[in-house]
Amino acid sequence: MQQENSITFDITSSATPGAGDIYPNGSTELQLIRKLRDLPDRRTVWKSSINGALVLLKIYYPHPKQVRDVDAEWGNAIRLTEAGLKIAPPLFRCHGGAGEQAIAFEWIPDGDTLDQCLRSGGDPLSMFKLLFALHAQQHNIGCYQADNHLGNYLYAGGQVYMLDSGSFIFTGAALSEPQRLNNLAMLMANITLPLRRAAMLALAEYHEHCRPGIDSSRLELELTHLIPAAIQTRLWKYFKKTRRSCTEFEREDRAGKTWLACRDLPFRLKELLLLDPDQFFNQKKILKDGNTCTVVEVMSEGKTYVLKRYNKKPLSYRLAHMAISPRALKSWTNGHVLNLFGVRTPRPLACLLVKSCGLMERAYLLMEQVEGETLDKVDPQRITSSESLIPQAFARRWQELEALCATHGDMKASNFIVSPEGHLALIDLDGLKFDRTENDHQRRREKDMKRFMRNWEQTPELAKIFRNALVEAESVR
Repeated sequence: MQQENSITFDITSSATPGAGDIYPNGSTELQLIRKLRDLPDRRTVWKSSINGALVLLKIYYPHPKQVRDVDAEWGNAIRLTEAGLKIAPPLFRCHGGAGEQAIAFEWIPDGDTLDQCLRSGGDPLSMFKLLFALHAQQHNIGCYQADNHLGNYLYAGGQVYMLDSGSFIFTGAALSEPQRLNNLAMLMANITLPLRRAAMLALAEYHEHCRPGIDSSRLELELTHLIPAAIQTRLWKYFKKTRRSCTEFEREDRAGKTWLACRDLPFRLKELLLLDPDQFFNQKKILKDGNTCTVVEVMSEGKTYVLKRYNKKPLSYRLAHMAISPRALKSWTNGHVLNLFGVRTPRPLACLLVKSCGLMERAYLLMEQVEGETLDKVDPQRITSSESLIPQAFARRWQELEALCATHGDMKASNFIVSPEGHLALIDLDGLKFDRTENDHQRRREKDMKRFMRNWEQTPELAKIFRNALVEAESVR
């Protein structure tokens, strides 16, 4: 919890009718209660209060694009409010003594971003219906969210509200069918794969609220064709994002070290990893000890993590691989991309690369712990049982990789973790690739399947169960 503190701003203009009386121009003090979002050196978003009333405060710091960003957020928020679309009403605009500019919005109680609500078990069909109805309203009046992901929508009180008005585009007229399709396709690409079916069912709500003249059946068919390309656009954009500092990640380049971490990584754990990551390997909670890598369980502040060390390779190997991304960095990025699309895999939390004279010495990858046992250690009866969820879980992972044009590269049974409930998580992502061409993808995909089926050469009845699950999943696609 962010410690509450105060900040003084000068209010320069008010938006909502009557707000000028409540928040008159001039110096005012706001209490910063909790930081909600942080884009370092660019902007922060706070739950705040002024005169005892809660507000959402967006603070923009001095930056070459500061004025552009504030003008867009303020102007678009007013336009969206006047159009009657669901958005937290803008209250006032202000500036601080160190060059900051800020915008205050009405606080919407008991709300959370749509992606977080869905992760917390919210009903996807009802939420998506509200989201698509809102999109139809946007498109009908001639605007769309250019950064169209679920984190830019708030769910509260059974309603969906728009966030981040600065990234809205106004076209001056109702959107054409191609414009609608492109915006909807990018929205679909930002919906996790396990929720895609619910989203397609909810699409009827978009048609219900569209202006007359939109052919719903043609739009839905063409949307289905556009989604794969939108997924690839989203995938590669996020792929690059995982390797730089942004709202979600931090990157530090020091002498001989490259550090990447999620911003919610506990500070004490970060300190220990940067100081001496090898100290954790002296605790002897070894999960795997091989020539290539060593894996240990790490306890910190009551939570359990998994730390993987990629051991030093011979000089000839390191020279030959100077221009290739280190395996730890590949796992870091691959893990986050799979998590983005809802594919079960441990979430990477930190990646540390240690170099000497430009050559990789060692690398470390910290991950969340996934409860369960590897598939090769599972009692066969857990797989053959009529109530088993494991074969169907594998079929879903297989389809999800196909949707991302991804191949694992080492699909042995020990690279799947089975939870007590029968969920299946994919691990060891060093060799996972997002294939650029269809020929490469199909060749590598066939290799993946052959490798997976070799796990069951001595137990053909298990191989048959997995094959049947794949056939069944394909039939209901």
